Amino acid sequence: MHSAALLGPAPVSTVAVSLAPFRLLRAAAVSATVLCLAAAAHVAGGGTMPATGVVIGLSVLTLLPVTLLAGRKLGPTTMAAILAGSQLALHQAFTVLSTTAVCTEAGHHAYAGAGSLECVAGAASAAGVAAHGPAGHGAAMVGAHMLAAALTGLLLVRGEEAVWALAAWLRPLAKLPSAVVLPIRPAHTAPAPGALLRPRTLCQLKLEPLRGPPAFSFH
Repeated sequence: MHSAALLGPAPVSTVAVSLAPFRLLRAAAVSATVLCLAAAAHVAGGGTMPATGVVIGLSVLTLLPVTLLAGRKLGPTTMAAILAGSQLALHQAFTVLSTTAVCTEAGHHAYAGAGSLECVAGAASAAGVAAHGPAGHGAAMVGAHMLAAALTGLLLVRGEEAVWALAAWLRPLAKLPSAVVLPIRPAHTAPAPGALLRPRTLCQLKLEPLRGPPAFSFH
C-alpha cells in the first residue's frame, strides 16, 4: 500500500470569492447618472432630445454593459472608460435619433415671401444641423460631454468606494451562526432483573476472633 493512501486525500484549498455587493443597484445608479448627464450636456451644447421611447431604449442599452462590468469593483480606470465611451455613444445616438425638423428654403422668387420651405425630420435633420450649423457647435457639445464625464467620474468613484466599504462592514453581520453539533450520548440501559447490587460499607461487619497467647500442655 502506498504512503499516499495511508495519509489520505490531500486537503483541497478553498478560495474565498467575494461577490460584488448591490450589483444591480450600483449598475442602475451608474447608468442613470450617465444617461442624465449625457442628456444634460447634449441639451446644453445646443442639441435636442429624441422621443421618450428612444430614450428608454437607450437607457436599457446603457444598463446592460454596466451591469456586466459591475460584477467587480469599478475602479477609476473602469469608471473613466464607462463614462467616456457612454458620453460619445449617447452623443451620437441623441444626434442621429433626435426629431428636430430642419427647414430650408426650396427656391428663390422675386416676390417677398413667395419661397416655400421644406422641412425634414429625423436622421436627415441631424445631417442638416451638422451642415448648416456653426463650425464650433459640434466641438462645444463634445466638450460639454467630456466635462460632464470628468465631474461625474469623481462622484461615482467616491460612491463606489463608499458602497464597498459599507458592504465590508455589513458582511460579518450577515453571516448566520453555525449549528452546534452535540455529541451523541449512549442510551441509558436498565440493569438486568436478576442482578442485585450489593451495597459497599466502609467498615468490616465480620469480626475476627482475637488471638491470645499460646496454650501450654502439661503431660
